Amino acid sequence: MIPYTAERVEHTKRQIFFMVFLTSLLVGILAYLPSCLYAFKLKLYGVVAINTFVLCVGTFLSVHPKVPYRLKVASFLSLFFLLGCYMLFKLGFHGAGFIWLMLFSAMSGMLLPVRFALLTILLNLAAILTMGTMLHMKLIEPRSVLGSSNEMEWWIVGINFFVVNVIITFSVSYLVQKVRFIVNKEERLRNQHQLQKKNLIIANTKLQETDQLKSAFLANMSHEIRTPLNGIMGLTEVLIKGGAKNDNIMEILHLIDQSSNQLFVLINDIIDISKIEAGQMKIVPEAVELNQLLDKLMMIHRKVLETKEKTHIELKLEKDLKDTDCTIMVDPNRLMQILNNLLSNAIKFTESGSIRLSYVVNTLGKEINFYVSDTGIGISEENQSLIFERFRQANNSDYAVHGGTGLGLTISKNLVEMMGGRMKVRSKLHLGSTFSFTIPYLTV
Repeated sequence: MIPYTAERVEHTKRQIFFMVFLTSLLVGILAYLPSCLYAFKLKLYGVVAINTFVLCVGTFLSVHPKVPYRLKVASFLSLFFLLGCYMLFKLGFHGAGFIWLMLFSAMSGMLLPVRFALLTILLNLAAILTMGTMLHMKLIEPRSVLGSSNEMEWWIVGINFFVVNVIITFSVSYLVQKVRFIVNKEERLRNQHQLQKKNLIIANTKLQETDQLKSAFLANMSHEIRTPLNGIMGLTEVLIKGGAKNDNIMEILHLIDQSSNQLFVLINDIIDISKIEAGQMKIVPEAVELNQLLDKLMMIHRKVLETKEKTHIELKLEKDLKDTDCTIMVDPNRLMQILNNLLSNAIKFTESGSIRLSYVVNTLGKEINFYVSDTGIGISEENQSLIFERFRQANNSDYAVHGGTGLGLTISKNLVEMMGGRMKVRSKLHLGSTFSFTIPYLTV
């Protein structure tokens, strides 16, 4: 079964209109000649004129393809009203004036909004009152239109016609409006159902994608955890069995320490993302000297560059506040964690050039803008919207070479938002990246 829509209702209304229109035109054509002959016999030349006018206009509207539908409706209803009024005033009870006026308002109730249907009823009432006034003032001979000299007959018939006219017109209008309401409701429910179905498909696709990403993430996480753990176990076994020479012991202990730190960072990332998702991560602001915190951070990452044999990369720090006026309220551990993640990624994906950490205080907006820029491998435009999502990595092949779980940016973005800021990235592939974030500028 084809569902009804608002368009189908309008189409049906148009079909009904054209059926009534063509039927009326056909009847008019068949009745035109005998009606005109009878009018000529009675010397009612006005009847001949109005009949000819109605027939010509009706024929023109029906055959002319460029006449808009609304104009056809308005013209057709106007013809009904004019013809009804003329026959009412000229022939009274002997003509079909009441029928044409009834068709005028009933068709208006079906084809037009309610306010227009009410207007047609008022026009019919005006016609009845005008006719009654003319009869009362003897401007029209009662016997010629009523068949008697009793004026009250007109008011009785006129009132009855008006009551029936109101009932029929509003009944038709109500039924049309009710059908339209039901159809619109059905169409709205159908659209909601289609939207829900579409959303369900999208959600199912995202669920499958998330499941695949989780599987890839867990496989990568398993590898990342096993690598330092195997190193610790293997090197410890060498020490226990006494297979290491005295001059190699410190190097082995250094490797064990490095693997332990790597494992510690991985476990911390897993715990932090779990806390964030569970809503248990807390931000604890305190008075912090920002410049000293950043100096300490740069010292740590210069040592990281030495460890990774990347001392040829220039590590720069640009400050906006003086050392004597750089105390702000912030959670130092979380700020260090965010900057550590960004700087670690910059070092990891930069082979030459420079890495710059800077901040600018926006006193007008009461916020601090931090920037971490590098001249590394960059991120493609299509991947820039993905790197902050859970279980996402910009390029699996890059992470396979450089390592990492891909949780750092997700954690950092969430921490920034918990601190009341926002994080974004600007990058071009093979030209480097700039990560920026804001935090509120709260002085002590």
